[in-house]
Amino acid sequence: MPQKNTQGLYVIFDLSRVSEGQGMCYIAKDGTSTERRTLAARFLTFSEAEKFAQEQRIPLDAMRQIVQEVFTEWDHLAPRR
Repeated sequence: MPQKNTQGLYVIFDLSRVSEGQGMCYIAKDGTSTERRTLAARFLTFSEAEKFAQEQRIPLDAMRQIVQEVFTEWDHLAPRR
């Protein structure tokens, strides 16, 4: 059984989708928006997240921001579709 250890990882919030009436949105590994936290692209460092955003041509501005989120081992085991 996994421990409930926590790890701070960087993700990119997509706040532009919140204004469209959706819940909190993240940028997924393929560069699209997703409401599913388990599908969010996760990075160990801020610079890795920034590089990903540049490669995917995701503008980092007031609507799309890199933030640190706490994930547990349970989050890593969540089913991915």
